[in-house]
Amino acid sequence: RRKSYPRDGDGAAGTVKLRIVVGADGRLRAVGIVSSSGSEALDRAAIRAVERAGRFPRAPEGIAGEASFTLPVSFRP
Repeated sequence: RRKSYPRDGDGAAGTVKLRIVVGADGRLRAVGIVSSSGSEALDRAAIRAVERAGRFPRAPEGIAGEASFTLPVSFRP
């Protein structure tokens, strides 16, 4: 889903890669930067977007623990 460009992005473009850890219950456990976009404003906006997403789908029955994946988030002015 397309969101508006961050106000403090200063016209920067780039892709930030995030590491996301989600529990079997669908709750976000951790989010961090694997690879910066080169802009602090864009990196912060990507992290905020994941944090605002709230819950993720629960793991299928019988799967416990946490799932970790990398998510690229791209910005263009």
